[in-house]
Amino acid sequence: MGNKWYSALHIGVIASIVVGGSATGLLIPASSAYATQSVAKQKQTEAVKVTTKHVSSKTPDLHLDMKIPIVSGLKDKKYEAQLNDILLRNAMKSKEVMEKEAEEYAADAKENGWPLTPYELLADYKVKQTGSILSLAISQYEFTGGAHGNSDTTYYNIVNKPNTKSVQLADLFKPGVGYKSIINKEISKQIQAKKNEADWYTFTSISDAQSFSLEKGKIIIHFGSYEIAPYAAGQPEFAIPVAKLKNSLKPEFFALLK
Repeated sequence: MGNKWYSALHIGVIASIVVGGSATGLLIPASSAYATQSVAKQKQTEAVKVTTKHVSSKTPDLHLDMKIPIVSGLKDKKYEAQLNDILLRNAMKSKEVMEKEAEEYAADAKENGWPLTPYELLADYKVKQTGSILSLAISQYEFTGGAHGNSDTTYYNIVNKPNTKSVQLADLFKPGVGYKSIINKEISKQIQAKKNEADWYTFTSISDAQSFSLEKGKIIIHFGSYEIAPYAAGQPEFAIPVAKLKNSLKPEFFALLK
């Protein structure tokens, strides 16, 4: 399923983060009949803590196992509530859609005498922190029959400050820097180094809303399944050393990442 930094699972449909509006209830009623839920796993990243809301169920129609992150410890509590609301709402929307599709498929299978293969919805996440920057990867895998399922990932990069904001790739670079050209050249170079696999790729350029994550010493550019290569390539990623970007990055980000 590709070379990602989280555990085994990849992603489906999760929307981009939106800052603004009011946060609503973050918890699912404990009386829910279709799932068992718990706040279990904890991942500590300095002052920021991420706990897990676990939603799971198994029926003849659908196998579901979702680990949904709940972030605490951000300095901007309003933003923290908005972020958690978005993460939970997106997960529950995916769950609702999959339950409906699985129910419809099961009805069709029964009516037509088809063998019933259960649908699957699996979700997980991984957290990395570099200084005051929190990188959160949300993964989801969906199987609805066929040779294989569909997987994808959404990345959030957050500066943990009193006035918190999500970081876009362009935000890392000095004004006027042609960051796309710099990154495109590095990615193209890494693709050519893949030798026998180089012909798989149809990469031309990163996008304005390019997925990425941050780790000490590098910026990692992420692509989804089929985005620039066939399914066999998984979800390609390209690590770019910040040392190569020293003169292009804003000083505050270079200091955090170097």
